[in-house]
Amino acid sequence: MNYDLKFDRSARMLAVEEHRLIDIVRPMLGGRRVVGWSAMSGGYRNTNLLIETDDGRFVARFSKGQRKAVQVEAALLQRLAEVIPVPEVMGVQLADGDDGVDVLLTHHVEGDRLCDVEDSLPPAEVDAIGTALGRTAASMHAVTFPEAGFLGTDPSVAAPFESYADAFLAHFRTCLSDDRCADRLGRDLHQSVARFMARHEEVVADLAPANRLVHSDFNTKNILVRRNDDTWHIAAILDWDFAHAGCSLTDLGNLFRFEDEQPGYRPAFTDAYAAAGGQLSPDWRRQARFLDLLAMLSFLAGPGERPTTFETARAVLTRTMDEWGN
Repeated sequence: MNYDLKFDRSARMLAVEEHRLIDIVRPMLGGRRVVGWSAMSGGYRNTNLLIETDDGRFVARFSKGQRKAVQVEAALLQRLAEVIPVPEVMGVQLADGDDGVDVLLTHHVEGDRLCDVEDSLPPAEVDAIGTALGRTAASMHAVTFPEAGFLGTDPSVAAPFESYADAFLAHFRTCLSDDRCADRLGRDLHQSVARFMARHEEVVADLAPANRLVHSDFNTKNILVRRNDDTWHIAAILDWDFAHAGCSLTDLGNLFRFEDEQPGYRPAFTDAYAAAGGQLSPDWRRQARFLDLLAMLSFLAGPGERPTTFETARAVLTRTMDEWGN
């Protein structure tokens, strides 16, 4: 599935010539000689370059104004190195001022984004990937914190939530009361969404446990797969910008957001996820879908004009209301 048809970038590509970005990262390469580089797809908030050296390939992720997110991601990748497949961190370089460029440098992981290959997969291979992904997700969600909240740079919970469900519903209401969200939904749809949320908020009344590591952008554009000896493996889980401690169903809502447009991973995924210790409540699918609606409202209440993203958000909200009987 082509995610570029679903979402716009939330930040512009850095207006810096690529060779100047290479100059920024060169001191982090430990004396390796740069022999080439190329822009990489993916990453709607960052500028990513694949760097070829005389001793390996590396990915440099450049961003502005996201210092904490860079630090949190680097710390998480280091913590998760023995838990699930993630890129190995080479180093972090933070700019001196707010206007500078922050860099996260990782070893390049060979593989394909799942969204780029999934449409050509036969059913048996879809099941194999679903199984591998279910096990990986269960391992990811087995990472726990003392409480729910936003992560600091340790990584530990730096800004805890008193209640995950209450924090979730409060943010829902904040988004709905935002003038930008109201304008982008339009009067009739905005009123329908507000009624729908009030009618179904009991779906997320009990989200225990809510202290699990949540990737929060867990979908096939951030899942790297590789085929070895006719067997598919999860090569890496990418892009941890939005990670927090909370309810693991948030990730499943994201993963299955466009389930009707993707191969049928869910049966193999959920069997493997549960077998590996992942927790699924009897009503998990409704809970996961309801949680995912928060992302849609956050898009609609966000700054900047992102017409493709807004259209996707309206479509997901409308589809969910129609399927649930509004």
